[in-house]
Amino acid sequence: MIAAAASSAGAETAPVDETEVVPVEDMETSVRFSLSEGVVISMPDFPRRQPRSPDAAQERMMAIYQDIEAENWASAIRALRPILREEPENMGLHTAAVFVLDQMNRHREAIGLLERMIDKFPEDYRVLNNLAWVYATADEHDLRNVDRAFDLVRDAVLRAPGDYRVWSTLAECYYISGDFERAQDTMAKTIEMAVNANADPRDLRQYRERLMRYRQANAVFRLQS
Repeated sequence: MIAAAASSAGAETAPVDETEVVPVEDMETSVRFSLSEGVVISMPDFPRRQPRSPDAAQERMMAIYQDIEAENWASAIRALRPILREEPENMGLHTAAVFVLDQMNRHREAIGLLERMIDKFPEDYRVLNNLAWVYATADEHDLRNVDRAFDLVRDAVLRAPGDYRVWSTLAECYYISGDFERAQDTMAKTIEMAVNANADPRDLRQYRERLMRYRQANAVFRLQS
């Protein structure tokens, strides 16, 4: 990005610095969101600083991320669709689209997009993990596929055993399948890893709420056994 350095009255005009950008005080430094409550995604392509004269593409991207921050899902997905066709290899854009579709409860479209992403990025554990989460948690029962979710998340765990997010998804898969004891044990491990990784407090709060839910389900299951 190119920005001209500012000049004061009576001072010489500074040369253009191709790397210098002007910070915007009221702009978020990153866009962070959760796919449902299990998978946390940060957008790597979001500009941390705004150029003084952003070109049309940059303005378009910033408008999309502002829609996401404001939860204007319909506007965000309308703007994302043509860009996805223009940039089919852009992981960040696809991830954003999956997140928006998930928030709109359009899980069938989210799954279709993630399956296409796996074709493009078959070894990316984040794609595997995200698709596992949607298969495990989709509201539409005809879309739920716990066996497929387990296959995907176990592959993700093997590829990224140090990422607490994949363990979070594995815990949810155990819970959905009725293995409440493994769900609570895996979520306890997730929380320990997340604490050690200085995870966002919002994620830790969600994990602890899920652990409580798993423990309650396990207690009821034991009483009925």
